[in-house]
Amino acid sequence: MGTGFILSWLLLVATPSLTGQFSGTEEEILIWNGPGPGSDTLTIQQTITERALVGDCTIDRAVEHVTETGIVPFIAENPNGTAVVICPGGAYLRVVVDKEGTDIAEWFNSFGVSAFVVKYRLPVDDHIDSYNVPLQDAQRAMRYVRGHAEGWGIDPDRIGIMGASAGGHMAATLATRYDDEVYTPIDSLDSLSAKPDFMILLYPVVSMEDGITHAVTRNNLLGSEPSEEMIREFSAEQNVDSASPVTFMARALDDTSVPGSNCTALRDSLKAVGVDNVLYQYANGGHGRGICQAVGYDFANWVNDCGRWMYDLGLTDSLFIATGLEAYATGIPFSVYPNPAVSLDMMTFCLPDAAGMTIGLYDLTGRKLEEKKLGNVVAGEYSFDFKVPGPGAEYVIFEIKSGPERVSRMVRITGSGR
Repeated sequence: MGTGFILSWLLLVATPSLTGQFSGTEEEILIWNGPGPGSDTLTIQQTITERALVGDCTIDRAVEHVTETGIVPFIAENPNGTAVVICPGGAYLRVVVDKEGTDIAEWFNSFGVSAFVVKYRLPVDDHIDSYNVPLQDAQRAMRYVRGHAEGWGIDPDRIGIMGASAGGHMAATLATRYDDEVYTPIDSLDSLSAKPDFMILLYPVVSMEDGITHAVTRNNLLGSEPSEEMIREFSAEQNVDSASPVTFMARALDDTSVPGSNCTALRDSLKAVGVDNVLYQYANGGHGRGICQAVGYDFANWVNDCGRWMYDLGLTDSLFIATGLEAYATGIPFSVYPNPAVSLDMMTFCLPDAAGMTIGLYDLTGRKLEEKKLGNVVAGEYSFDFKVPGPGAEYVIFEIKSGPERVSRMVRITGSGR
């Protein structure tokens, strides 16, 4: 295991080296060649706010008052042909371009996937047809990337959409309404399909229905009293069909902001029409953490599971080594909680059926601290007597092996032990 093991986790939380600043530089591509549809008469001025840093993030900016939609390309050094258009969240009030945008784009780049972070217009800014501007921008961004795919080393049939929180609603709306005519074409790019080939959603808003939706996001998009027709039109779970893209979803069970029924409703609707999808619900992590704010929470493991999902679909040709998974691993359905933990001997391990299993405990240098060897394991919850590796330890890593399969989970330590 050695140093490569910990280096892989450092890659996981690496700070993005920005290729664009969302301020009109040459790296940012303005996809409408000026203001978007219905935005040309607005006098608002774009603002970029640097926010207080949380967790392992080293940059966290929010963009507001957008009239000229931009994408910033993050092209992988060795592109494998797959690309993702990323829609960050912000409740349709702002666009949090780093923790749910540039940070994730750099992660995609680390295993050959190119990415494009969208700085989109916001419906609170009084654009004409304001409720349609996120969909307009999503359609145009997808068509722009598809139309220029060859020059970036991208397969036009391997371009996905990703969204977090309200950006998840933007992504899911595109995935179910990619053919809707919501703007007047401006050039030949608009003759291309806006359909994403796959979809990745983090703690998404999906529905506008009472009791399911996130009220602030709905109000910012549709106003305080939307009609039933508008609610249906912007509830993605009600608009899926058999052509909807395969989907990966991830959220934390302790997310008190966006109800889990957004994910489960979309999961059930996709399943009903025969579209493959997966939903991972992690023990903790709350809402809005992306990658850099998720370190130390169980939600941080969404990258492992998403990387594996993409590998299984043939969207990447490696098992994303930067999460600690070995090249030959196939992954094990395994979780551990609480995370963060006060004491490792009070943790619960959710294990699958296995003829034999080894649980190894490592520190962040890759040094093995303890190991438990198990015989026949029946799927269920287990506790083990692991010792905390000294008062200075902040994180430990559990590696679970069963035959040729293995998976790793990082756990943050917040207490002093027993």
